[in-house]
Amino acid sequence: MNVMDKHLDSELFNAYLDGELSADVVSMLEQQLAHNPAQQKHLNELRRTRLLAQCAMQKRQPLQDSVVHRASSQRRPWLTQALAASALIAVGYLAGHVLSSHNPPADLQSYLSSGSLVIQPAVLSADQDMKAIYHISTADPDKLRGALDEIEILLSVYASSGRTLNLEIIANAEGLSLLRADMSPASERVLAMQQEYKNVKFLACGKTIERVQLKNNLQTVPLLPGVAVVPSALDQVIMRMQNGWSYIRA
Repeated sequence: MNVMDKHLDSELFNAYLDGELSADVVSMLEQQLAHNPAQQKHLNELRRTRLLAQCAMQKRQPLQDSVVHRASSQRRPWLTQALAASALIAVGYLAGHVLSSHNPPADLQSYLSSGSLVIQPAVLSADQDMKAIYHISTADPDKLRGALDEIEILLSVYASSGRTLNLEIIANAEGLSLLRADMSPASERVLAMQQEYKNVKFLACGKTIERVQLKNNLQTVPLLPGVAVVPSALDQVIMRMQNGWSYIRA
């Protein structure tokens, strides 16, 4: 029996790495991997991606062979001005005066504030649309406002250059408060961004929702309109990174 015929490789390998397969299936899989260098390489790449995503989400030092960096502590002058102003003024300033004749570089750190963690694919193209997942895990209102400022700057920069930034904003842990209808400190802004930017999706972590329900004896956790729920923030990040998306954490 060839277990590869029954599952997509990545789904099977994820179940293998999560310890969800029976002993018989594990034994068959490992026997096949021993004679299939291509599948073994695929598994090793998936294992590295998972470790990298876990390091990023837990703010540990990532793997050495990855394209990982913190945004420069010395912000660009125009970015400092933009972040110091309101989001509306920042966006207008950037679109109207700073980047009217320039394409944004593929390196996202040019537009991020000091301390932001960025993990990008090893190969980036300046002439392709950018795809990124932005991770929010804090409930601090000032940090949430700063993250939304940063996101709108990124979106405006790419829009003004004629390129698209496909962005998923995923919230877990305390960051879920941003997307909760009963407590979000920026509900109007989130709704406005959903209306203005069709290339942006807000995602809530299903595991975090389950923990909130259990802890507070709730039947449901009310979310803002348009917010989608994914089973796990970590799994979503891993999947996107496997598909060549950049990862950003404020």
